[in-house]
Amino acid sequence: MMGLLDEALAMAQEEWKAAPDDEKTKTNLAWVYFAFCKRYTDAELNYAKFVETFDKLAQLDLFSTNNVLSNSVATCIVKLLSKVDTFEDLDKKTERCDELFSMVKKLNIDKSEDVYYDIFERFYEYRDTWDSFFSFCRWWGLEHLRPQDFHRQTARIGKKMIVSMGEGTYIACAKRMLKEYEWGLQGVSDINKFIGLLDNVIEQYRGLYWLEYYKYKLMLIRDDNEEVMQMFLPVVKKRSSEFWTWLLMSEIFADDEEKHVACMLRASSCKAKEVFLSPIRYKLAKYMIEHEDYVGARYEIEQFLYGRQFGDYSIPEEVKEWTEMSWFKSAQGTSTVLSMPFRQITDAILASDLPVLTGVVTYVNHEKSIATLVYDYQRNAFFKFNESVGDLQSGDVVKFKAEFKAGGDNVKVVAAQVIDSMPETDFYRTVKGTVSTNFMGTSFFLNTDDENIYVPNTVFDNNDVNRSLYVGDEITCRVAYAYNRKQDRWNWVVVKIL
Repeated sequence: MMGLLDEALAMAQEEWKAAPDDEKTKTNLAWVYFAFCKRYTDAELNYAKFVETFDKLAQLDLFSTNNVLSNSVATCIVKLLSKVDTFEDLDKKTERCDELFSMVKKLNIDKSEDVYYDIFERFYEYRDTWDSFFSFCRWWGLEHLRPQDFHRQTARIGKKMIVSMGEGTYIACAKRMLKEYEWGLQGVSDINKFIGLLDNVIEQYRGLYWLEYYKYKLMLIRDDNEEVMQMFLPVVKKRSSEFWTWLLMSEIFADDEEKHVACMLRASSCKAKEVFLSPIRYKLAKYMIEHEDYVGARYEIEQFLYGRQFGDYSIPEEVKEWTEMSWFKSAQGTSTVLSMPFRQITDAILASDLPVLTGVVTYVNHEKSIATLVYDYQRNAFFKFNESVGDLQSGDVVKFKAEFKAGGDNVKVVAAQVIDSMPETDFYRTVKGTVSTNFMGTSFFLNTDDENIYVPNTVFDNNDVNRSLYVGDEITCRVAYAYNRKQDRWNWVVVKIL
């Protein structure tokens, strides 16, 4: 067989030499060269001879006009790309990718053929280690990615992809653009074009959250941080339980140490696989070490190591060195950084675009951490509070921010803080009066010259467990115009005995 191929080559070369400009003789010789290329990738793997034969084939200058020839040679390059992983040395791998890419660029592959996507899929496997992957993507054309490329599949190594090939490609390109901008190799106009591509993909394929993350990271280059924060804030509000939103917020507040750290802590508290949180753990540990918070640093390092064990992830030398430090082995006690009220700080960020309102708490359910407050005449709100508000009690005056829906009837409190007092209004005032009861002695009232105001048992029971009200007591109270659900009406009620 090989002898016949050698004979065919000799005949084709003689015909070509006799008529070097004849299209037919060049095409005949080209297909013989292709047969040798196929031999050097199939029966007889010989990369050096393949390169030598490819160069001869390229000199015939037929690729631009002959799609079939280009497609056929591309199948050989796909096979050679599958052999790149046989090199243990990373430099050898990237060198081989560069060489094969230089060959691919000379071909005129039919973009509707499977081989065009096979080429892409093979180079995609080296996206994290091959510096020219971004250049390859620009040559290949990201607009050619298909809907199926944005579905997670099983990779060739048998593992389920964390992200789809389409999303992973855009992520790799975004990372490269950020690096090249730092190096002064990318301009804002290039970034604008890429952001436009990201917008199209994000709109077309739902759930590509990491592309949103990198879109806003690139926008931080183009726009000031405050402008990006205002645009990104609605995204964070919708996805405040997802770590990547707070990771980006930490970068937006890079120049505000308190908010920067609070956002990282909020990100690390989100429910996610530890392997995804490990970059945040690393940043927090580094920050804590710099501030000599070794208890917190040890916790973050241990979480980092725990996350890294789930997968083929290396441990940075710096982290290994930390675990050998004396402080790592002896750190005990309370972490000052981990004790930061990060939820209160980050909730305030979420509410930064909302108006500040003031109201008075009318009821508190401590078991469910739910409270009711009145903030305007015949306007109340229910909200779920956390430890950042403190020991909330009925009658407390609260400064808060809220989101209003359905014309103001549906109110969601997103940040609250107890303050000392507020001016008297048509829904809140301070009243002096005398205690009385109903005829059965089961309910108490505050009597004034003008009215009788109901005193709920919860007010004085929670105010002081050792005190009871007695008829005739003169007391001063905070009263609010609150809604009574049982009676379906608004009326004045005592909310706190002063």
